[in-house]
Amino acid sequence: MLRWCSYCQQYQGEKAPYADLRVSHGICSPCLARVPSQSDLEFEHSNSLAEIQHRLQAAGALGDVARAVETIQEAARVGFRPIDVFLGIMAPLLYEVGERWQCGAISVADEHRFTSFCEQVFARVSATAPAGDDCKILLVNARGNRHTLAIRALALYLRQNGARAGALSPELSIDEVLLETERSGARIVLVSAALAEHRDQVVELAEAIGTMPDGARPRIVVGGYAVKSGLFEPIPGVQLAGDISALEL
Repeated sequence: MLRWCSYCQQYQGEKAPYADLRVSHGICSPCLARVPSQSDLEFEHSNSLAEIQHRLQAAGALGDVARAVETIQEAARVGFRPIDVFLGIMAPLLYEVGERWQCGAISVADEHRFTSFCEQVFARVSATAPAGDDCKILLVNARGNRHTLAIRALALYLRQNGARAGALSPELSIDEVLLETERSGARIVLVSAALAEHRDQVVELAEAIGTMPDGARPRIVVGGYAVKSGLFEPIPGVQLAGDISALEL
């Protein structure tokens, strides 16, 4: 389920069951300190998010990028940040499309069409977003996964929440990731692992990073479908984070 704060209207991550795309409202810790109790605002925002989700689903079914962008812009005018709407609604819809493709409910062409639709919407959402080379959090896919939309969206989300984050190309080798980590002075390397088989790559990366001096050695965090689904065996010295709220950044 998608966790959303009823007061600041920001995406808070997910919680089990992850395949359930309904919105679960609550209050984030900063808002809880300011607001004495829940009110009708929770119900109001719940209805607003349900409408946004429905409209984005309809736009995705038609591949209507302009309609999706218009929906996100309208949501922004009433207090929803575009990146929260994208990461909290569009990204889970993309995950759902992937699940439907895996079970044969939709064709490869349908999956590619929706992925392209999400890429175009994200390009519009991120057009005026902050960027920079001074990244303290580097996000990278495990080798073999060339779809970087999820890690780019997460990097943007982190930047808009005050963190210095950037996504690396999936073409980079482990040695190149290590060099980029040293160059940037990153303190966290966040790896997205889609499959249980990606564990060996994370072990290899952890061993490479383990050769760095103590003061320069970043923490390794692994997330993604394999972790979220409980398919990833623990690795000594590596944090597994099934959800954005567990990143401990």
